[in-house]
Amino acid sequence: MKKINFVSYFCYTLAALSMFGVFAVRSGIVGLIFCILLAGFWYQIGTSFLKRENWAWWVALVLISLFCIGSFISVYSAFVGPIFNHNMTGVGYGRWISLLLAVLSSYLVALLLKGATRNEFRKKTQQN
Repeated sequence: MKKINFVSYFCYTLAALSMFGVFAVRSGIVGLIFCILLAGFWYQIGTSFLKRENWAWWVALVLISLFCIGSFISVYSAFVGPIFNHNMTGVGYGRWISLLLAVLSSYLVALLLKGATRNEFRKKTQQN
């Protein structure tokens, strides 16, 4: 199933963004270690998801759901908040990026919750 691999590509993209954070964020050694560990964590989830390991489905579902909730909070503060509070301003291109990430992460959560996706991981577990 090629659509399932999209979840692992999303994890790889977040790993790459975390490695970008190593060079872009000036936060000292603690921030450096955190970004490297975060990159390794997302990379491991993506690789395990490609291998169809059962735990990877659960971890991907939880983390992408949290990412989706964070994206919707960002959409609220970028779109809905400025409508009701005139002291709050929009964030320019950031509002469109947050909307794109909210739609993308919602699609990934829906893809993970499909029965075909879950059965793919159950078949792998039963074969072992």
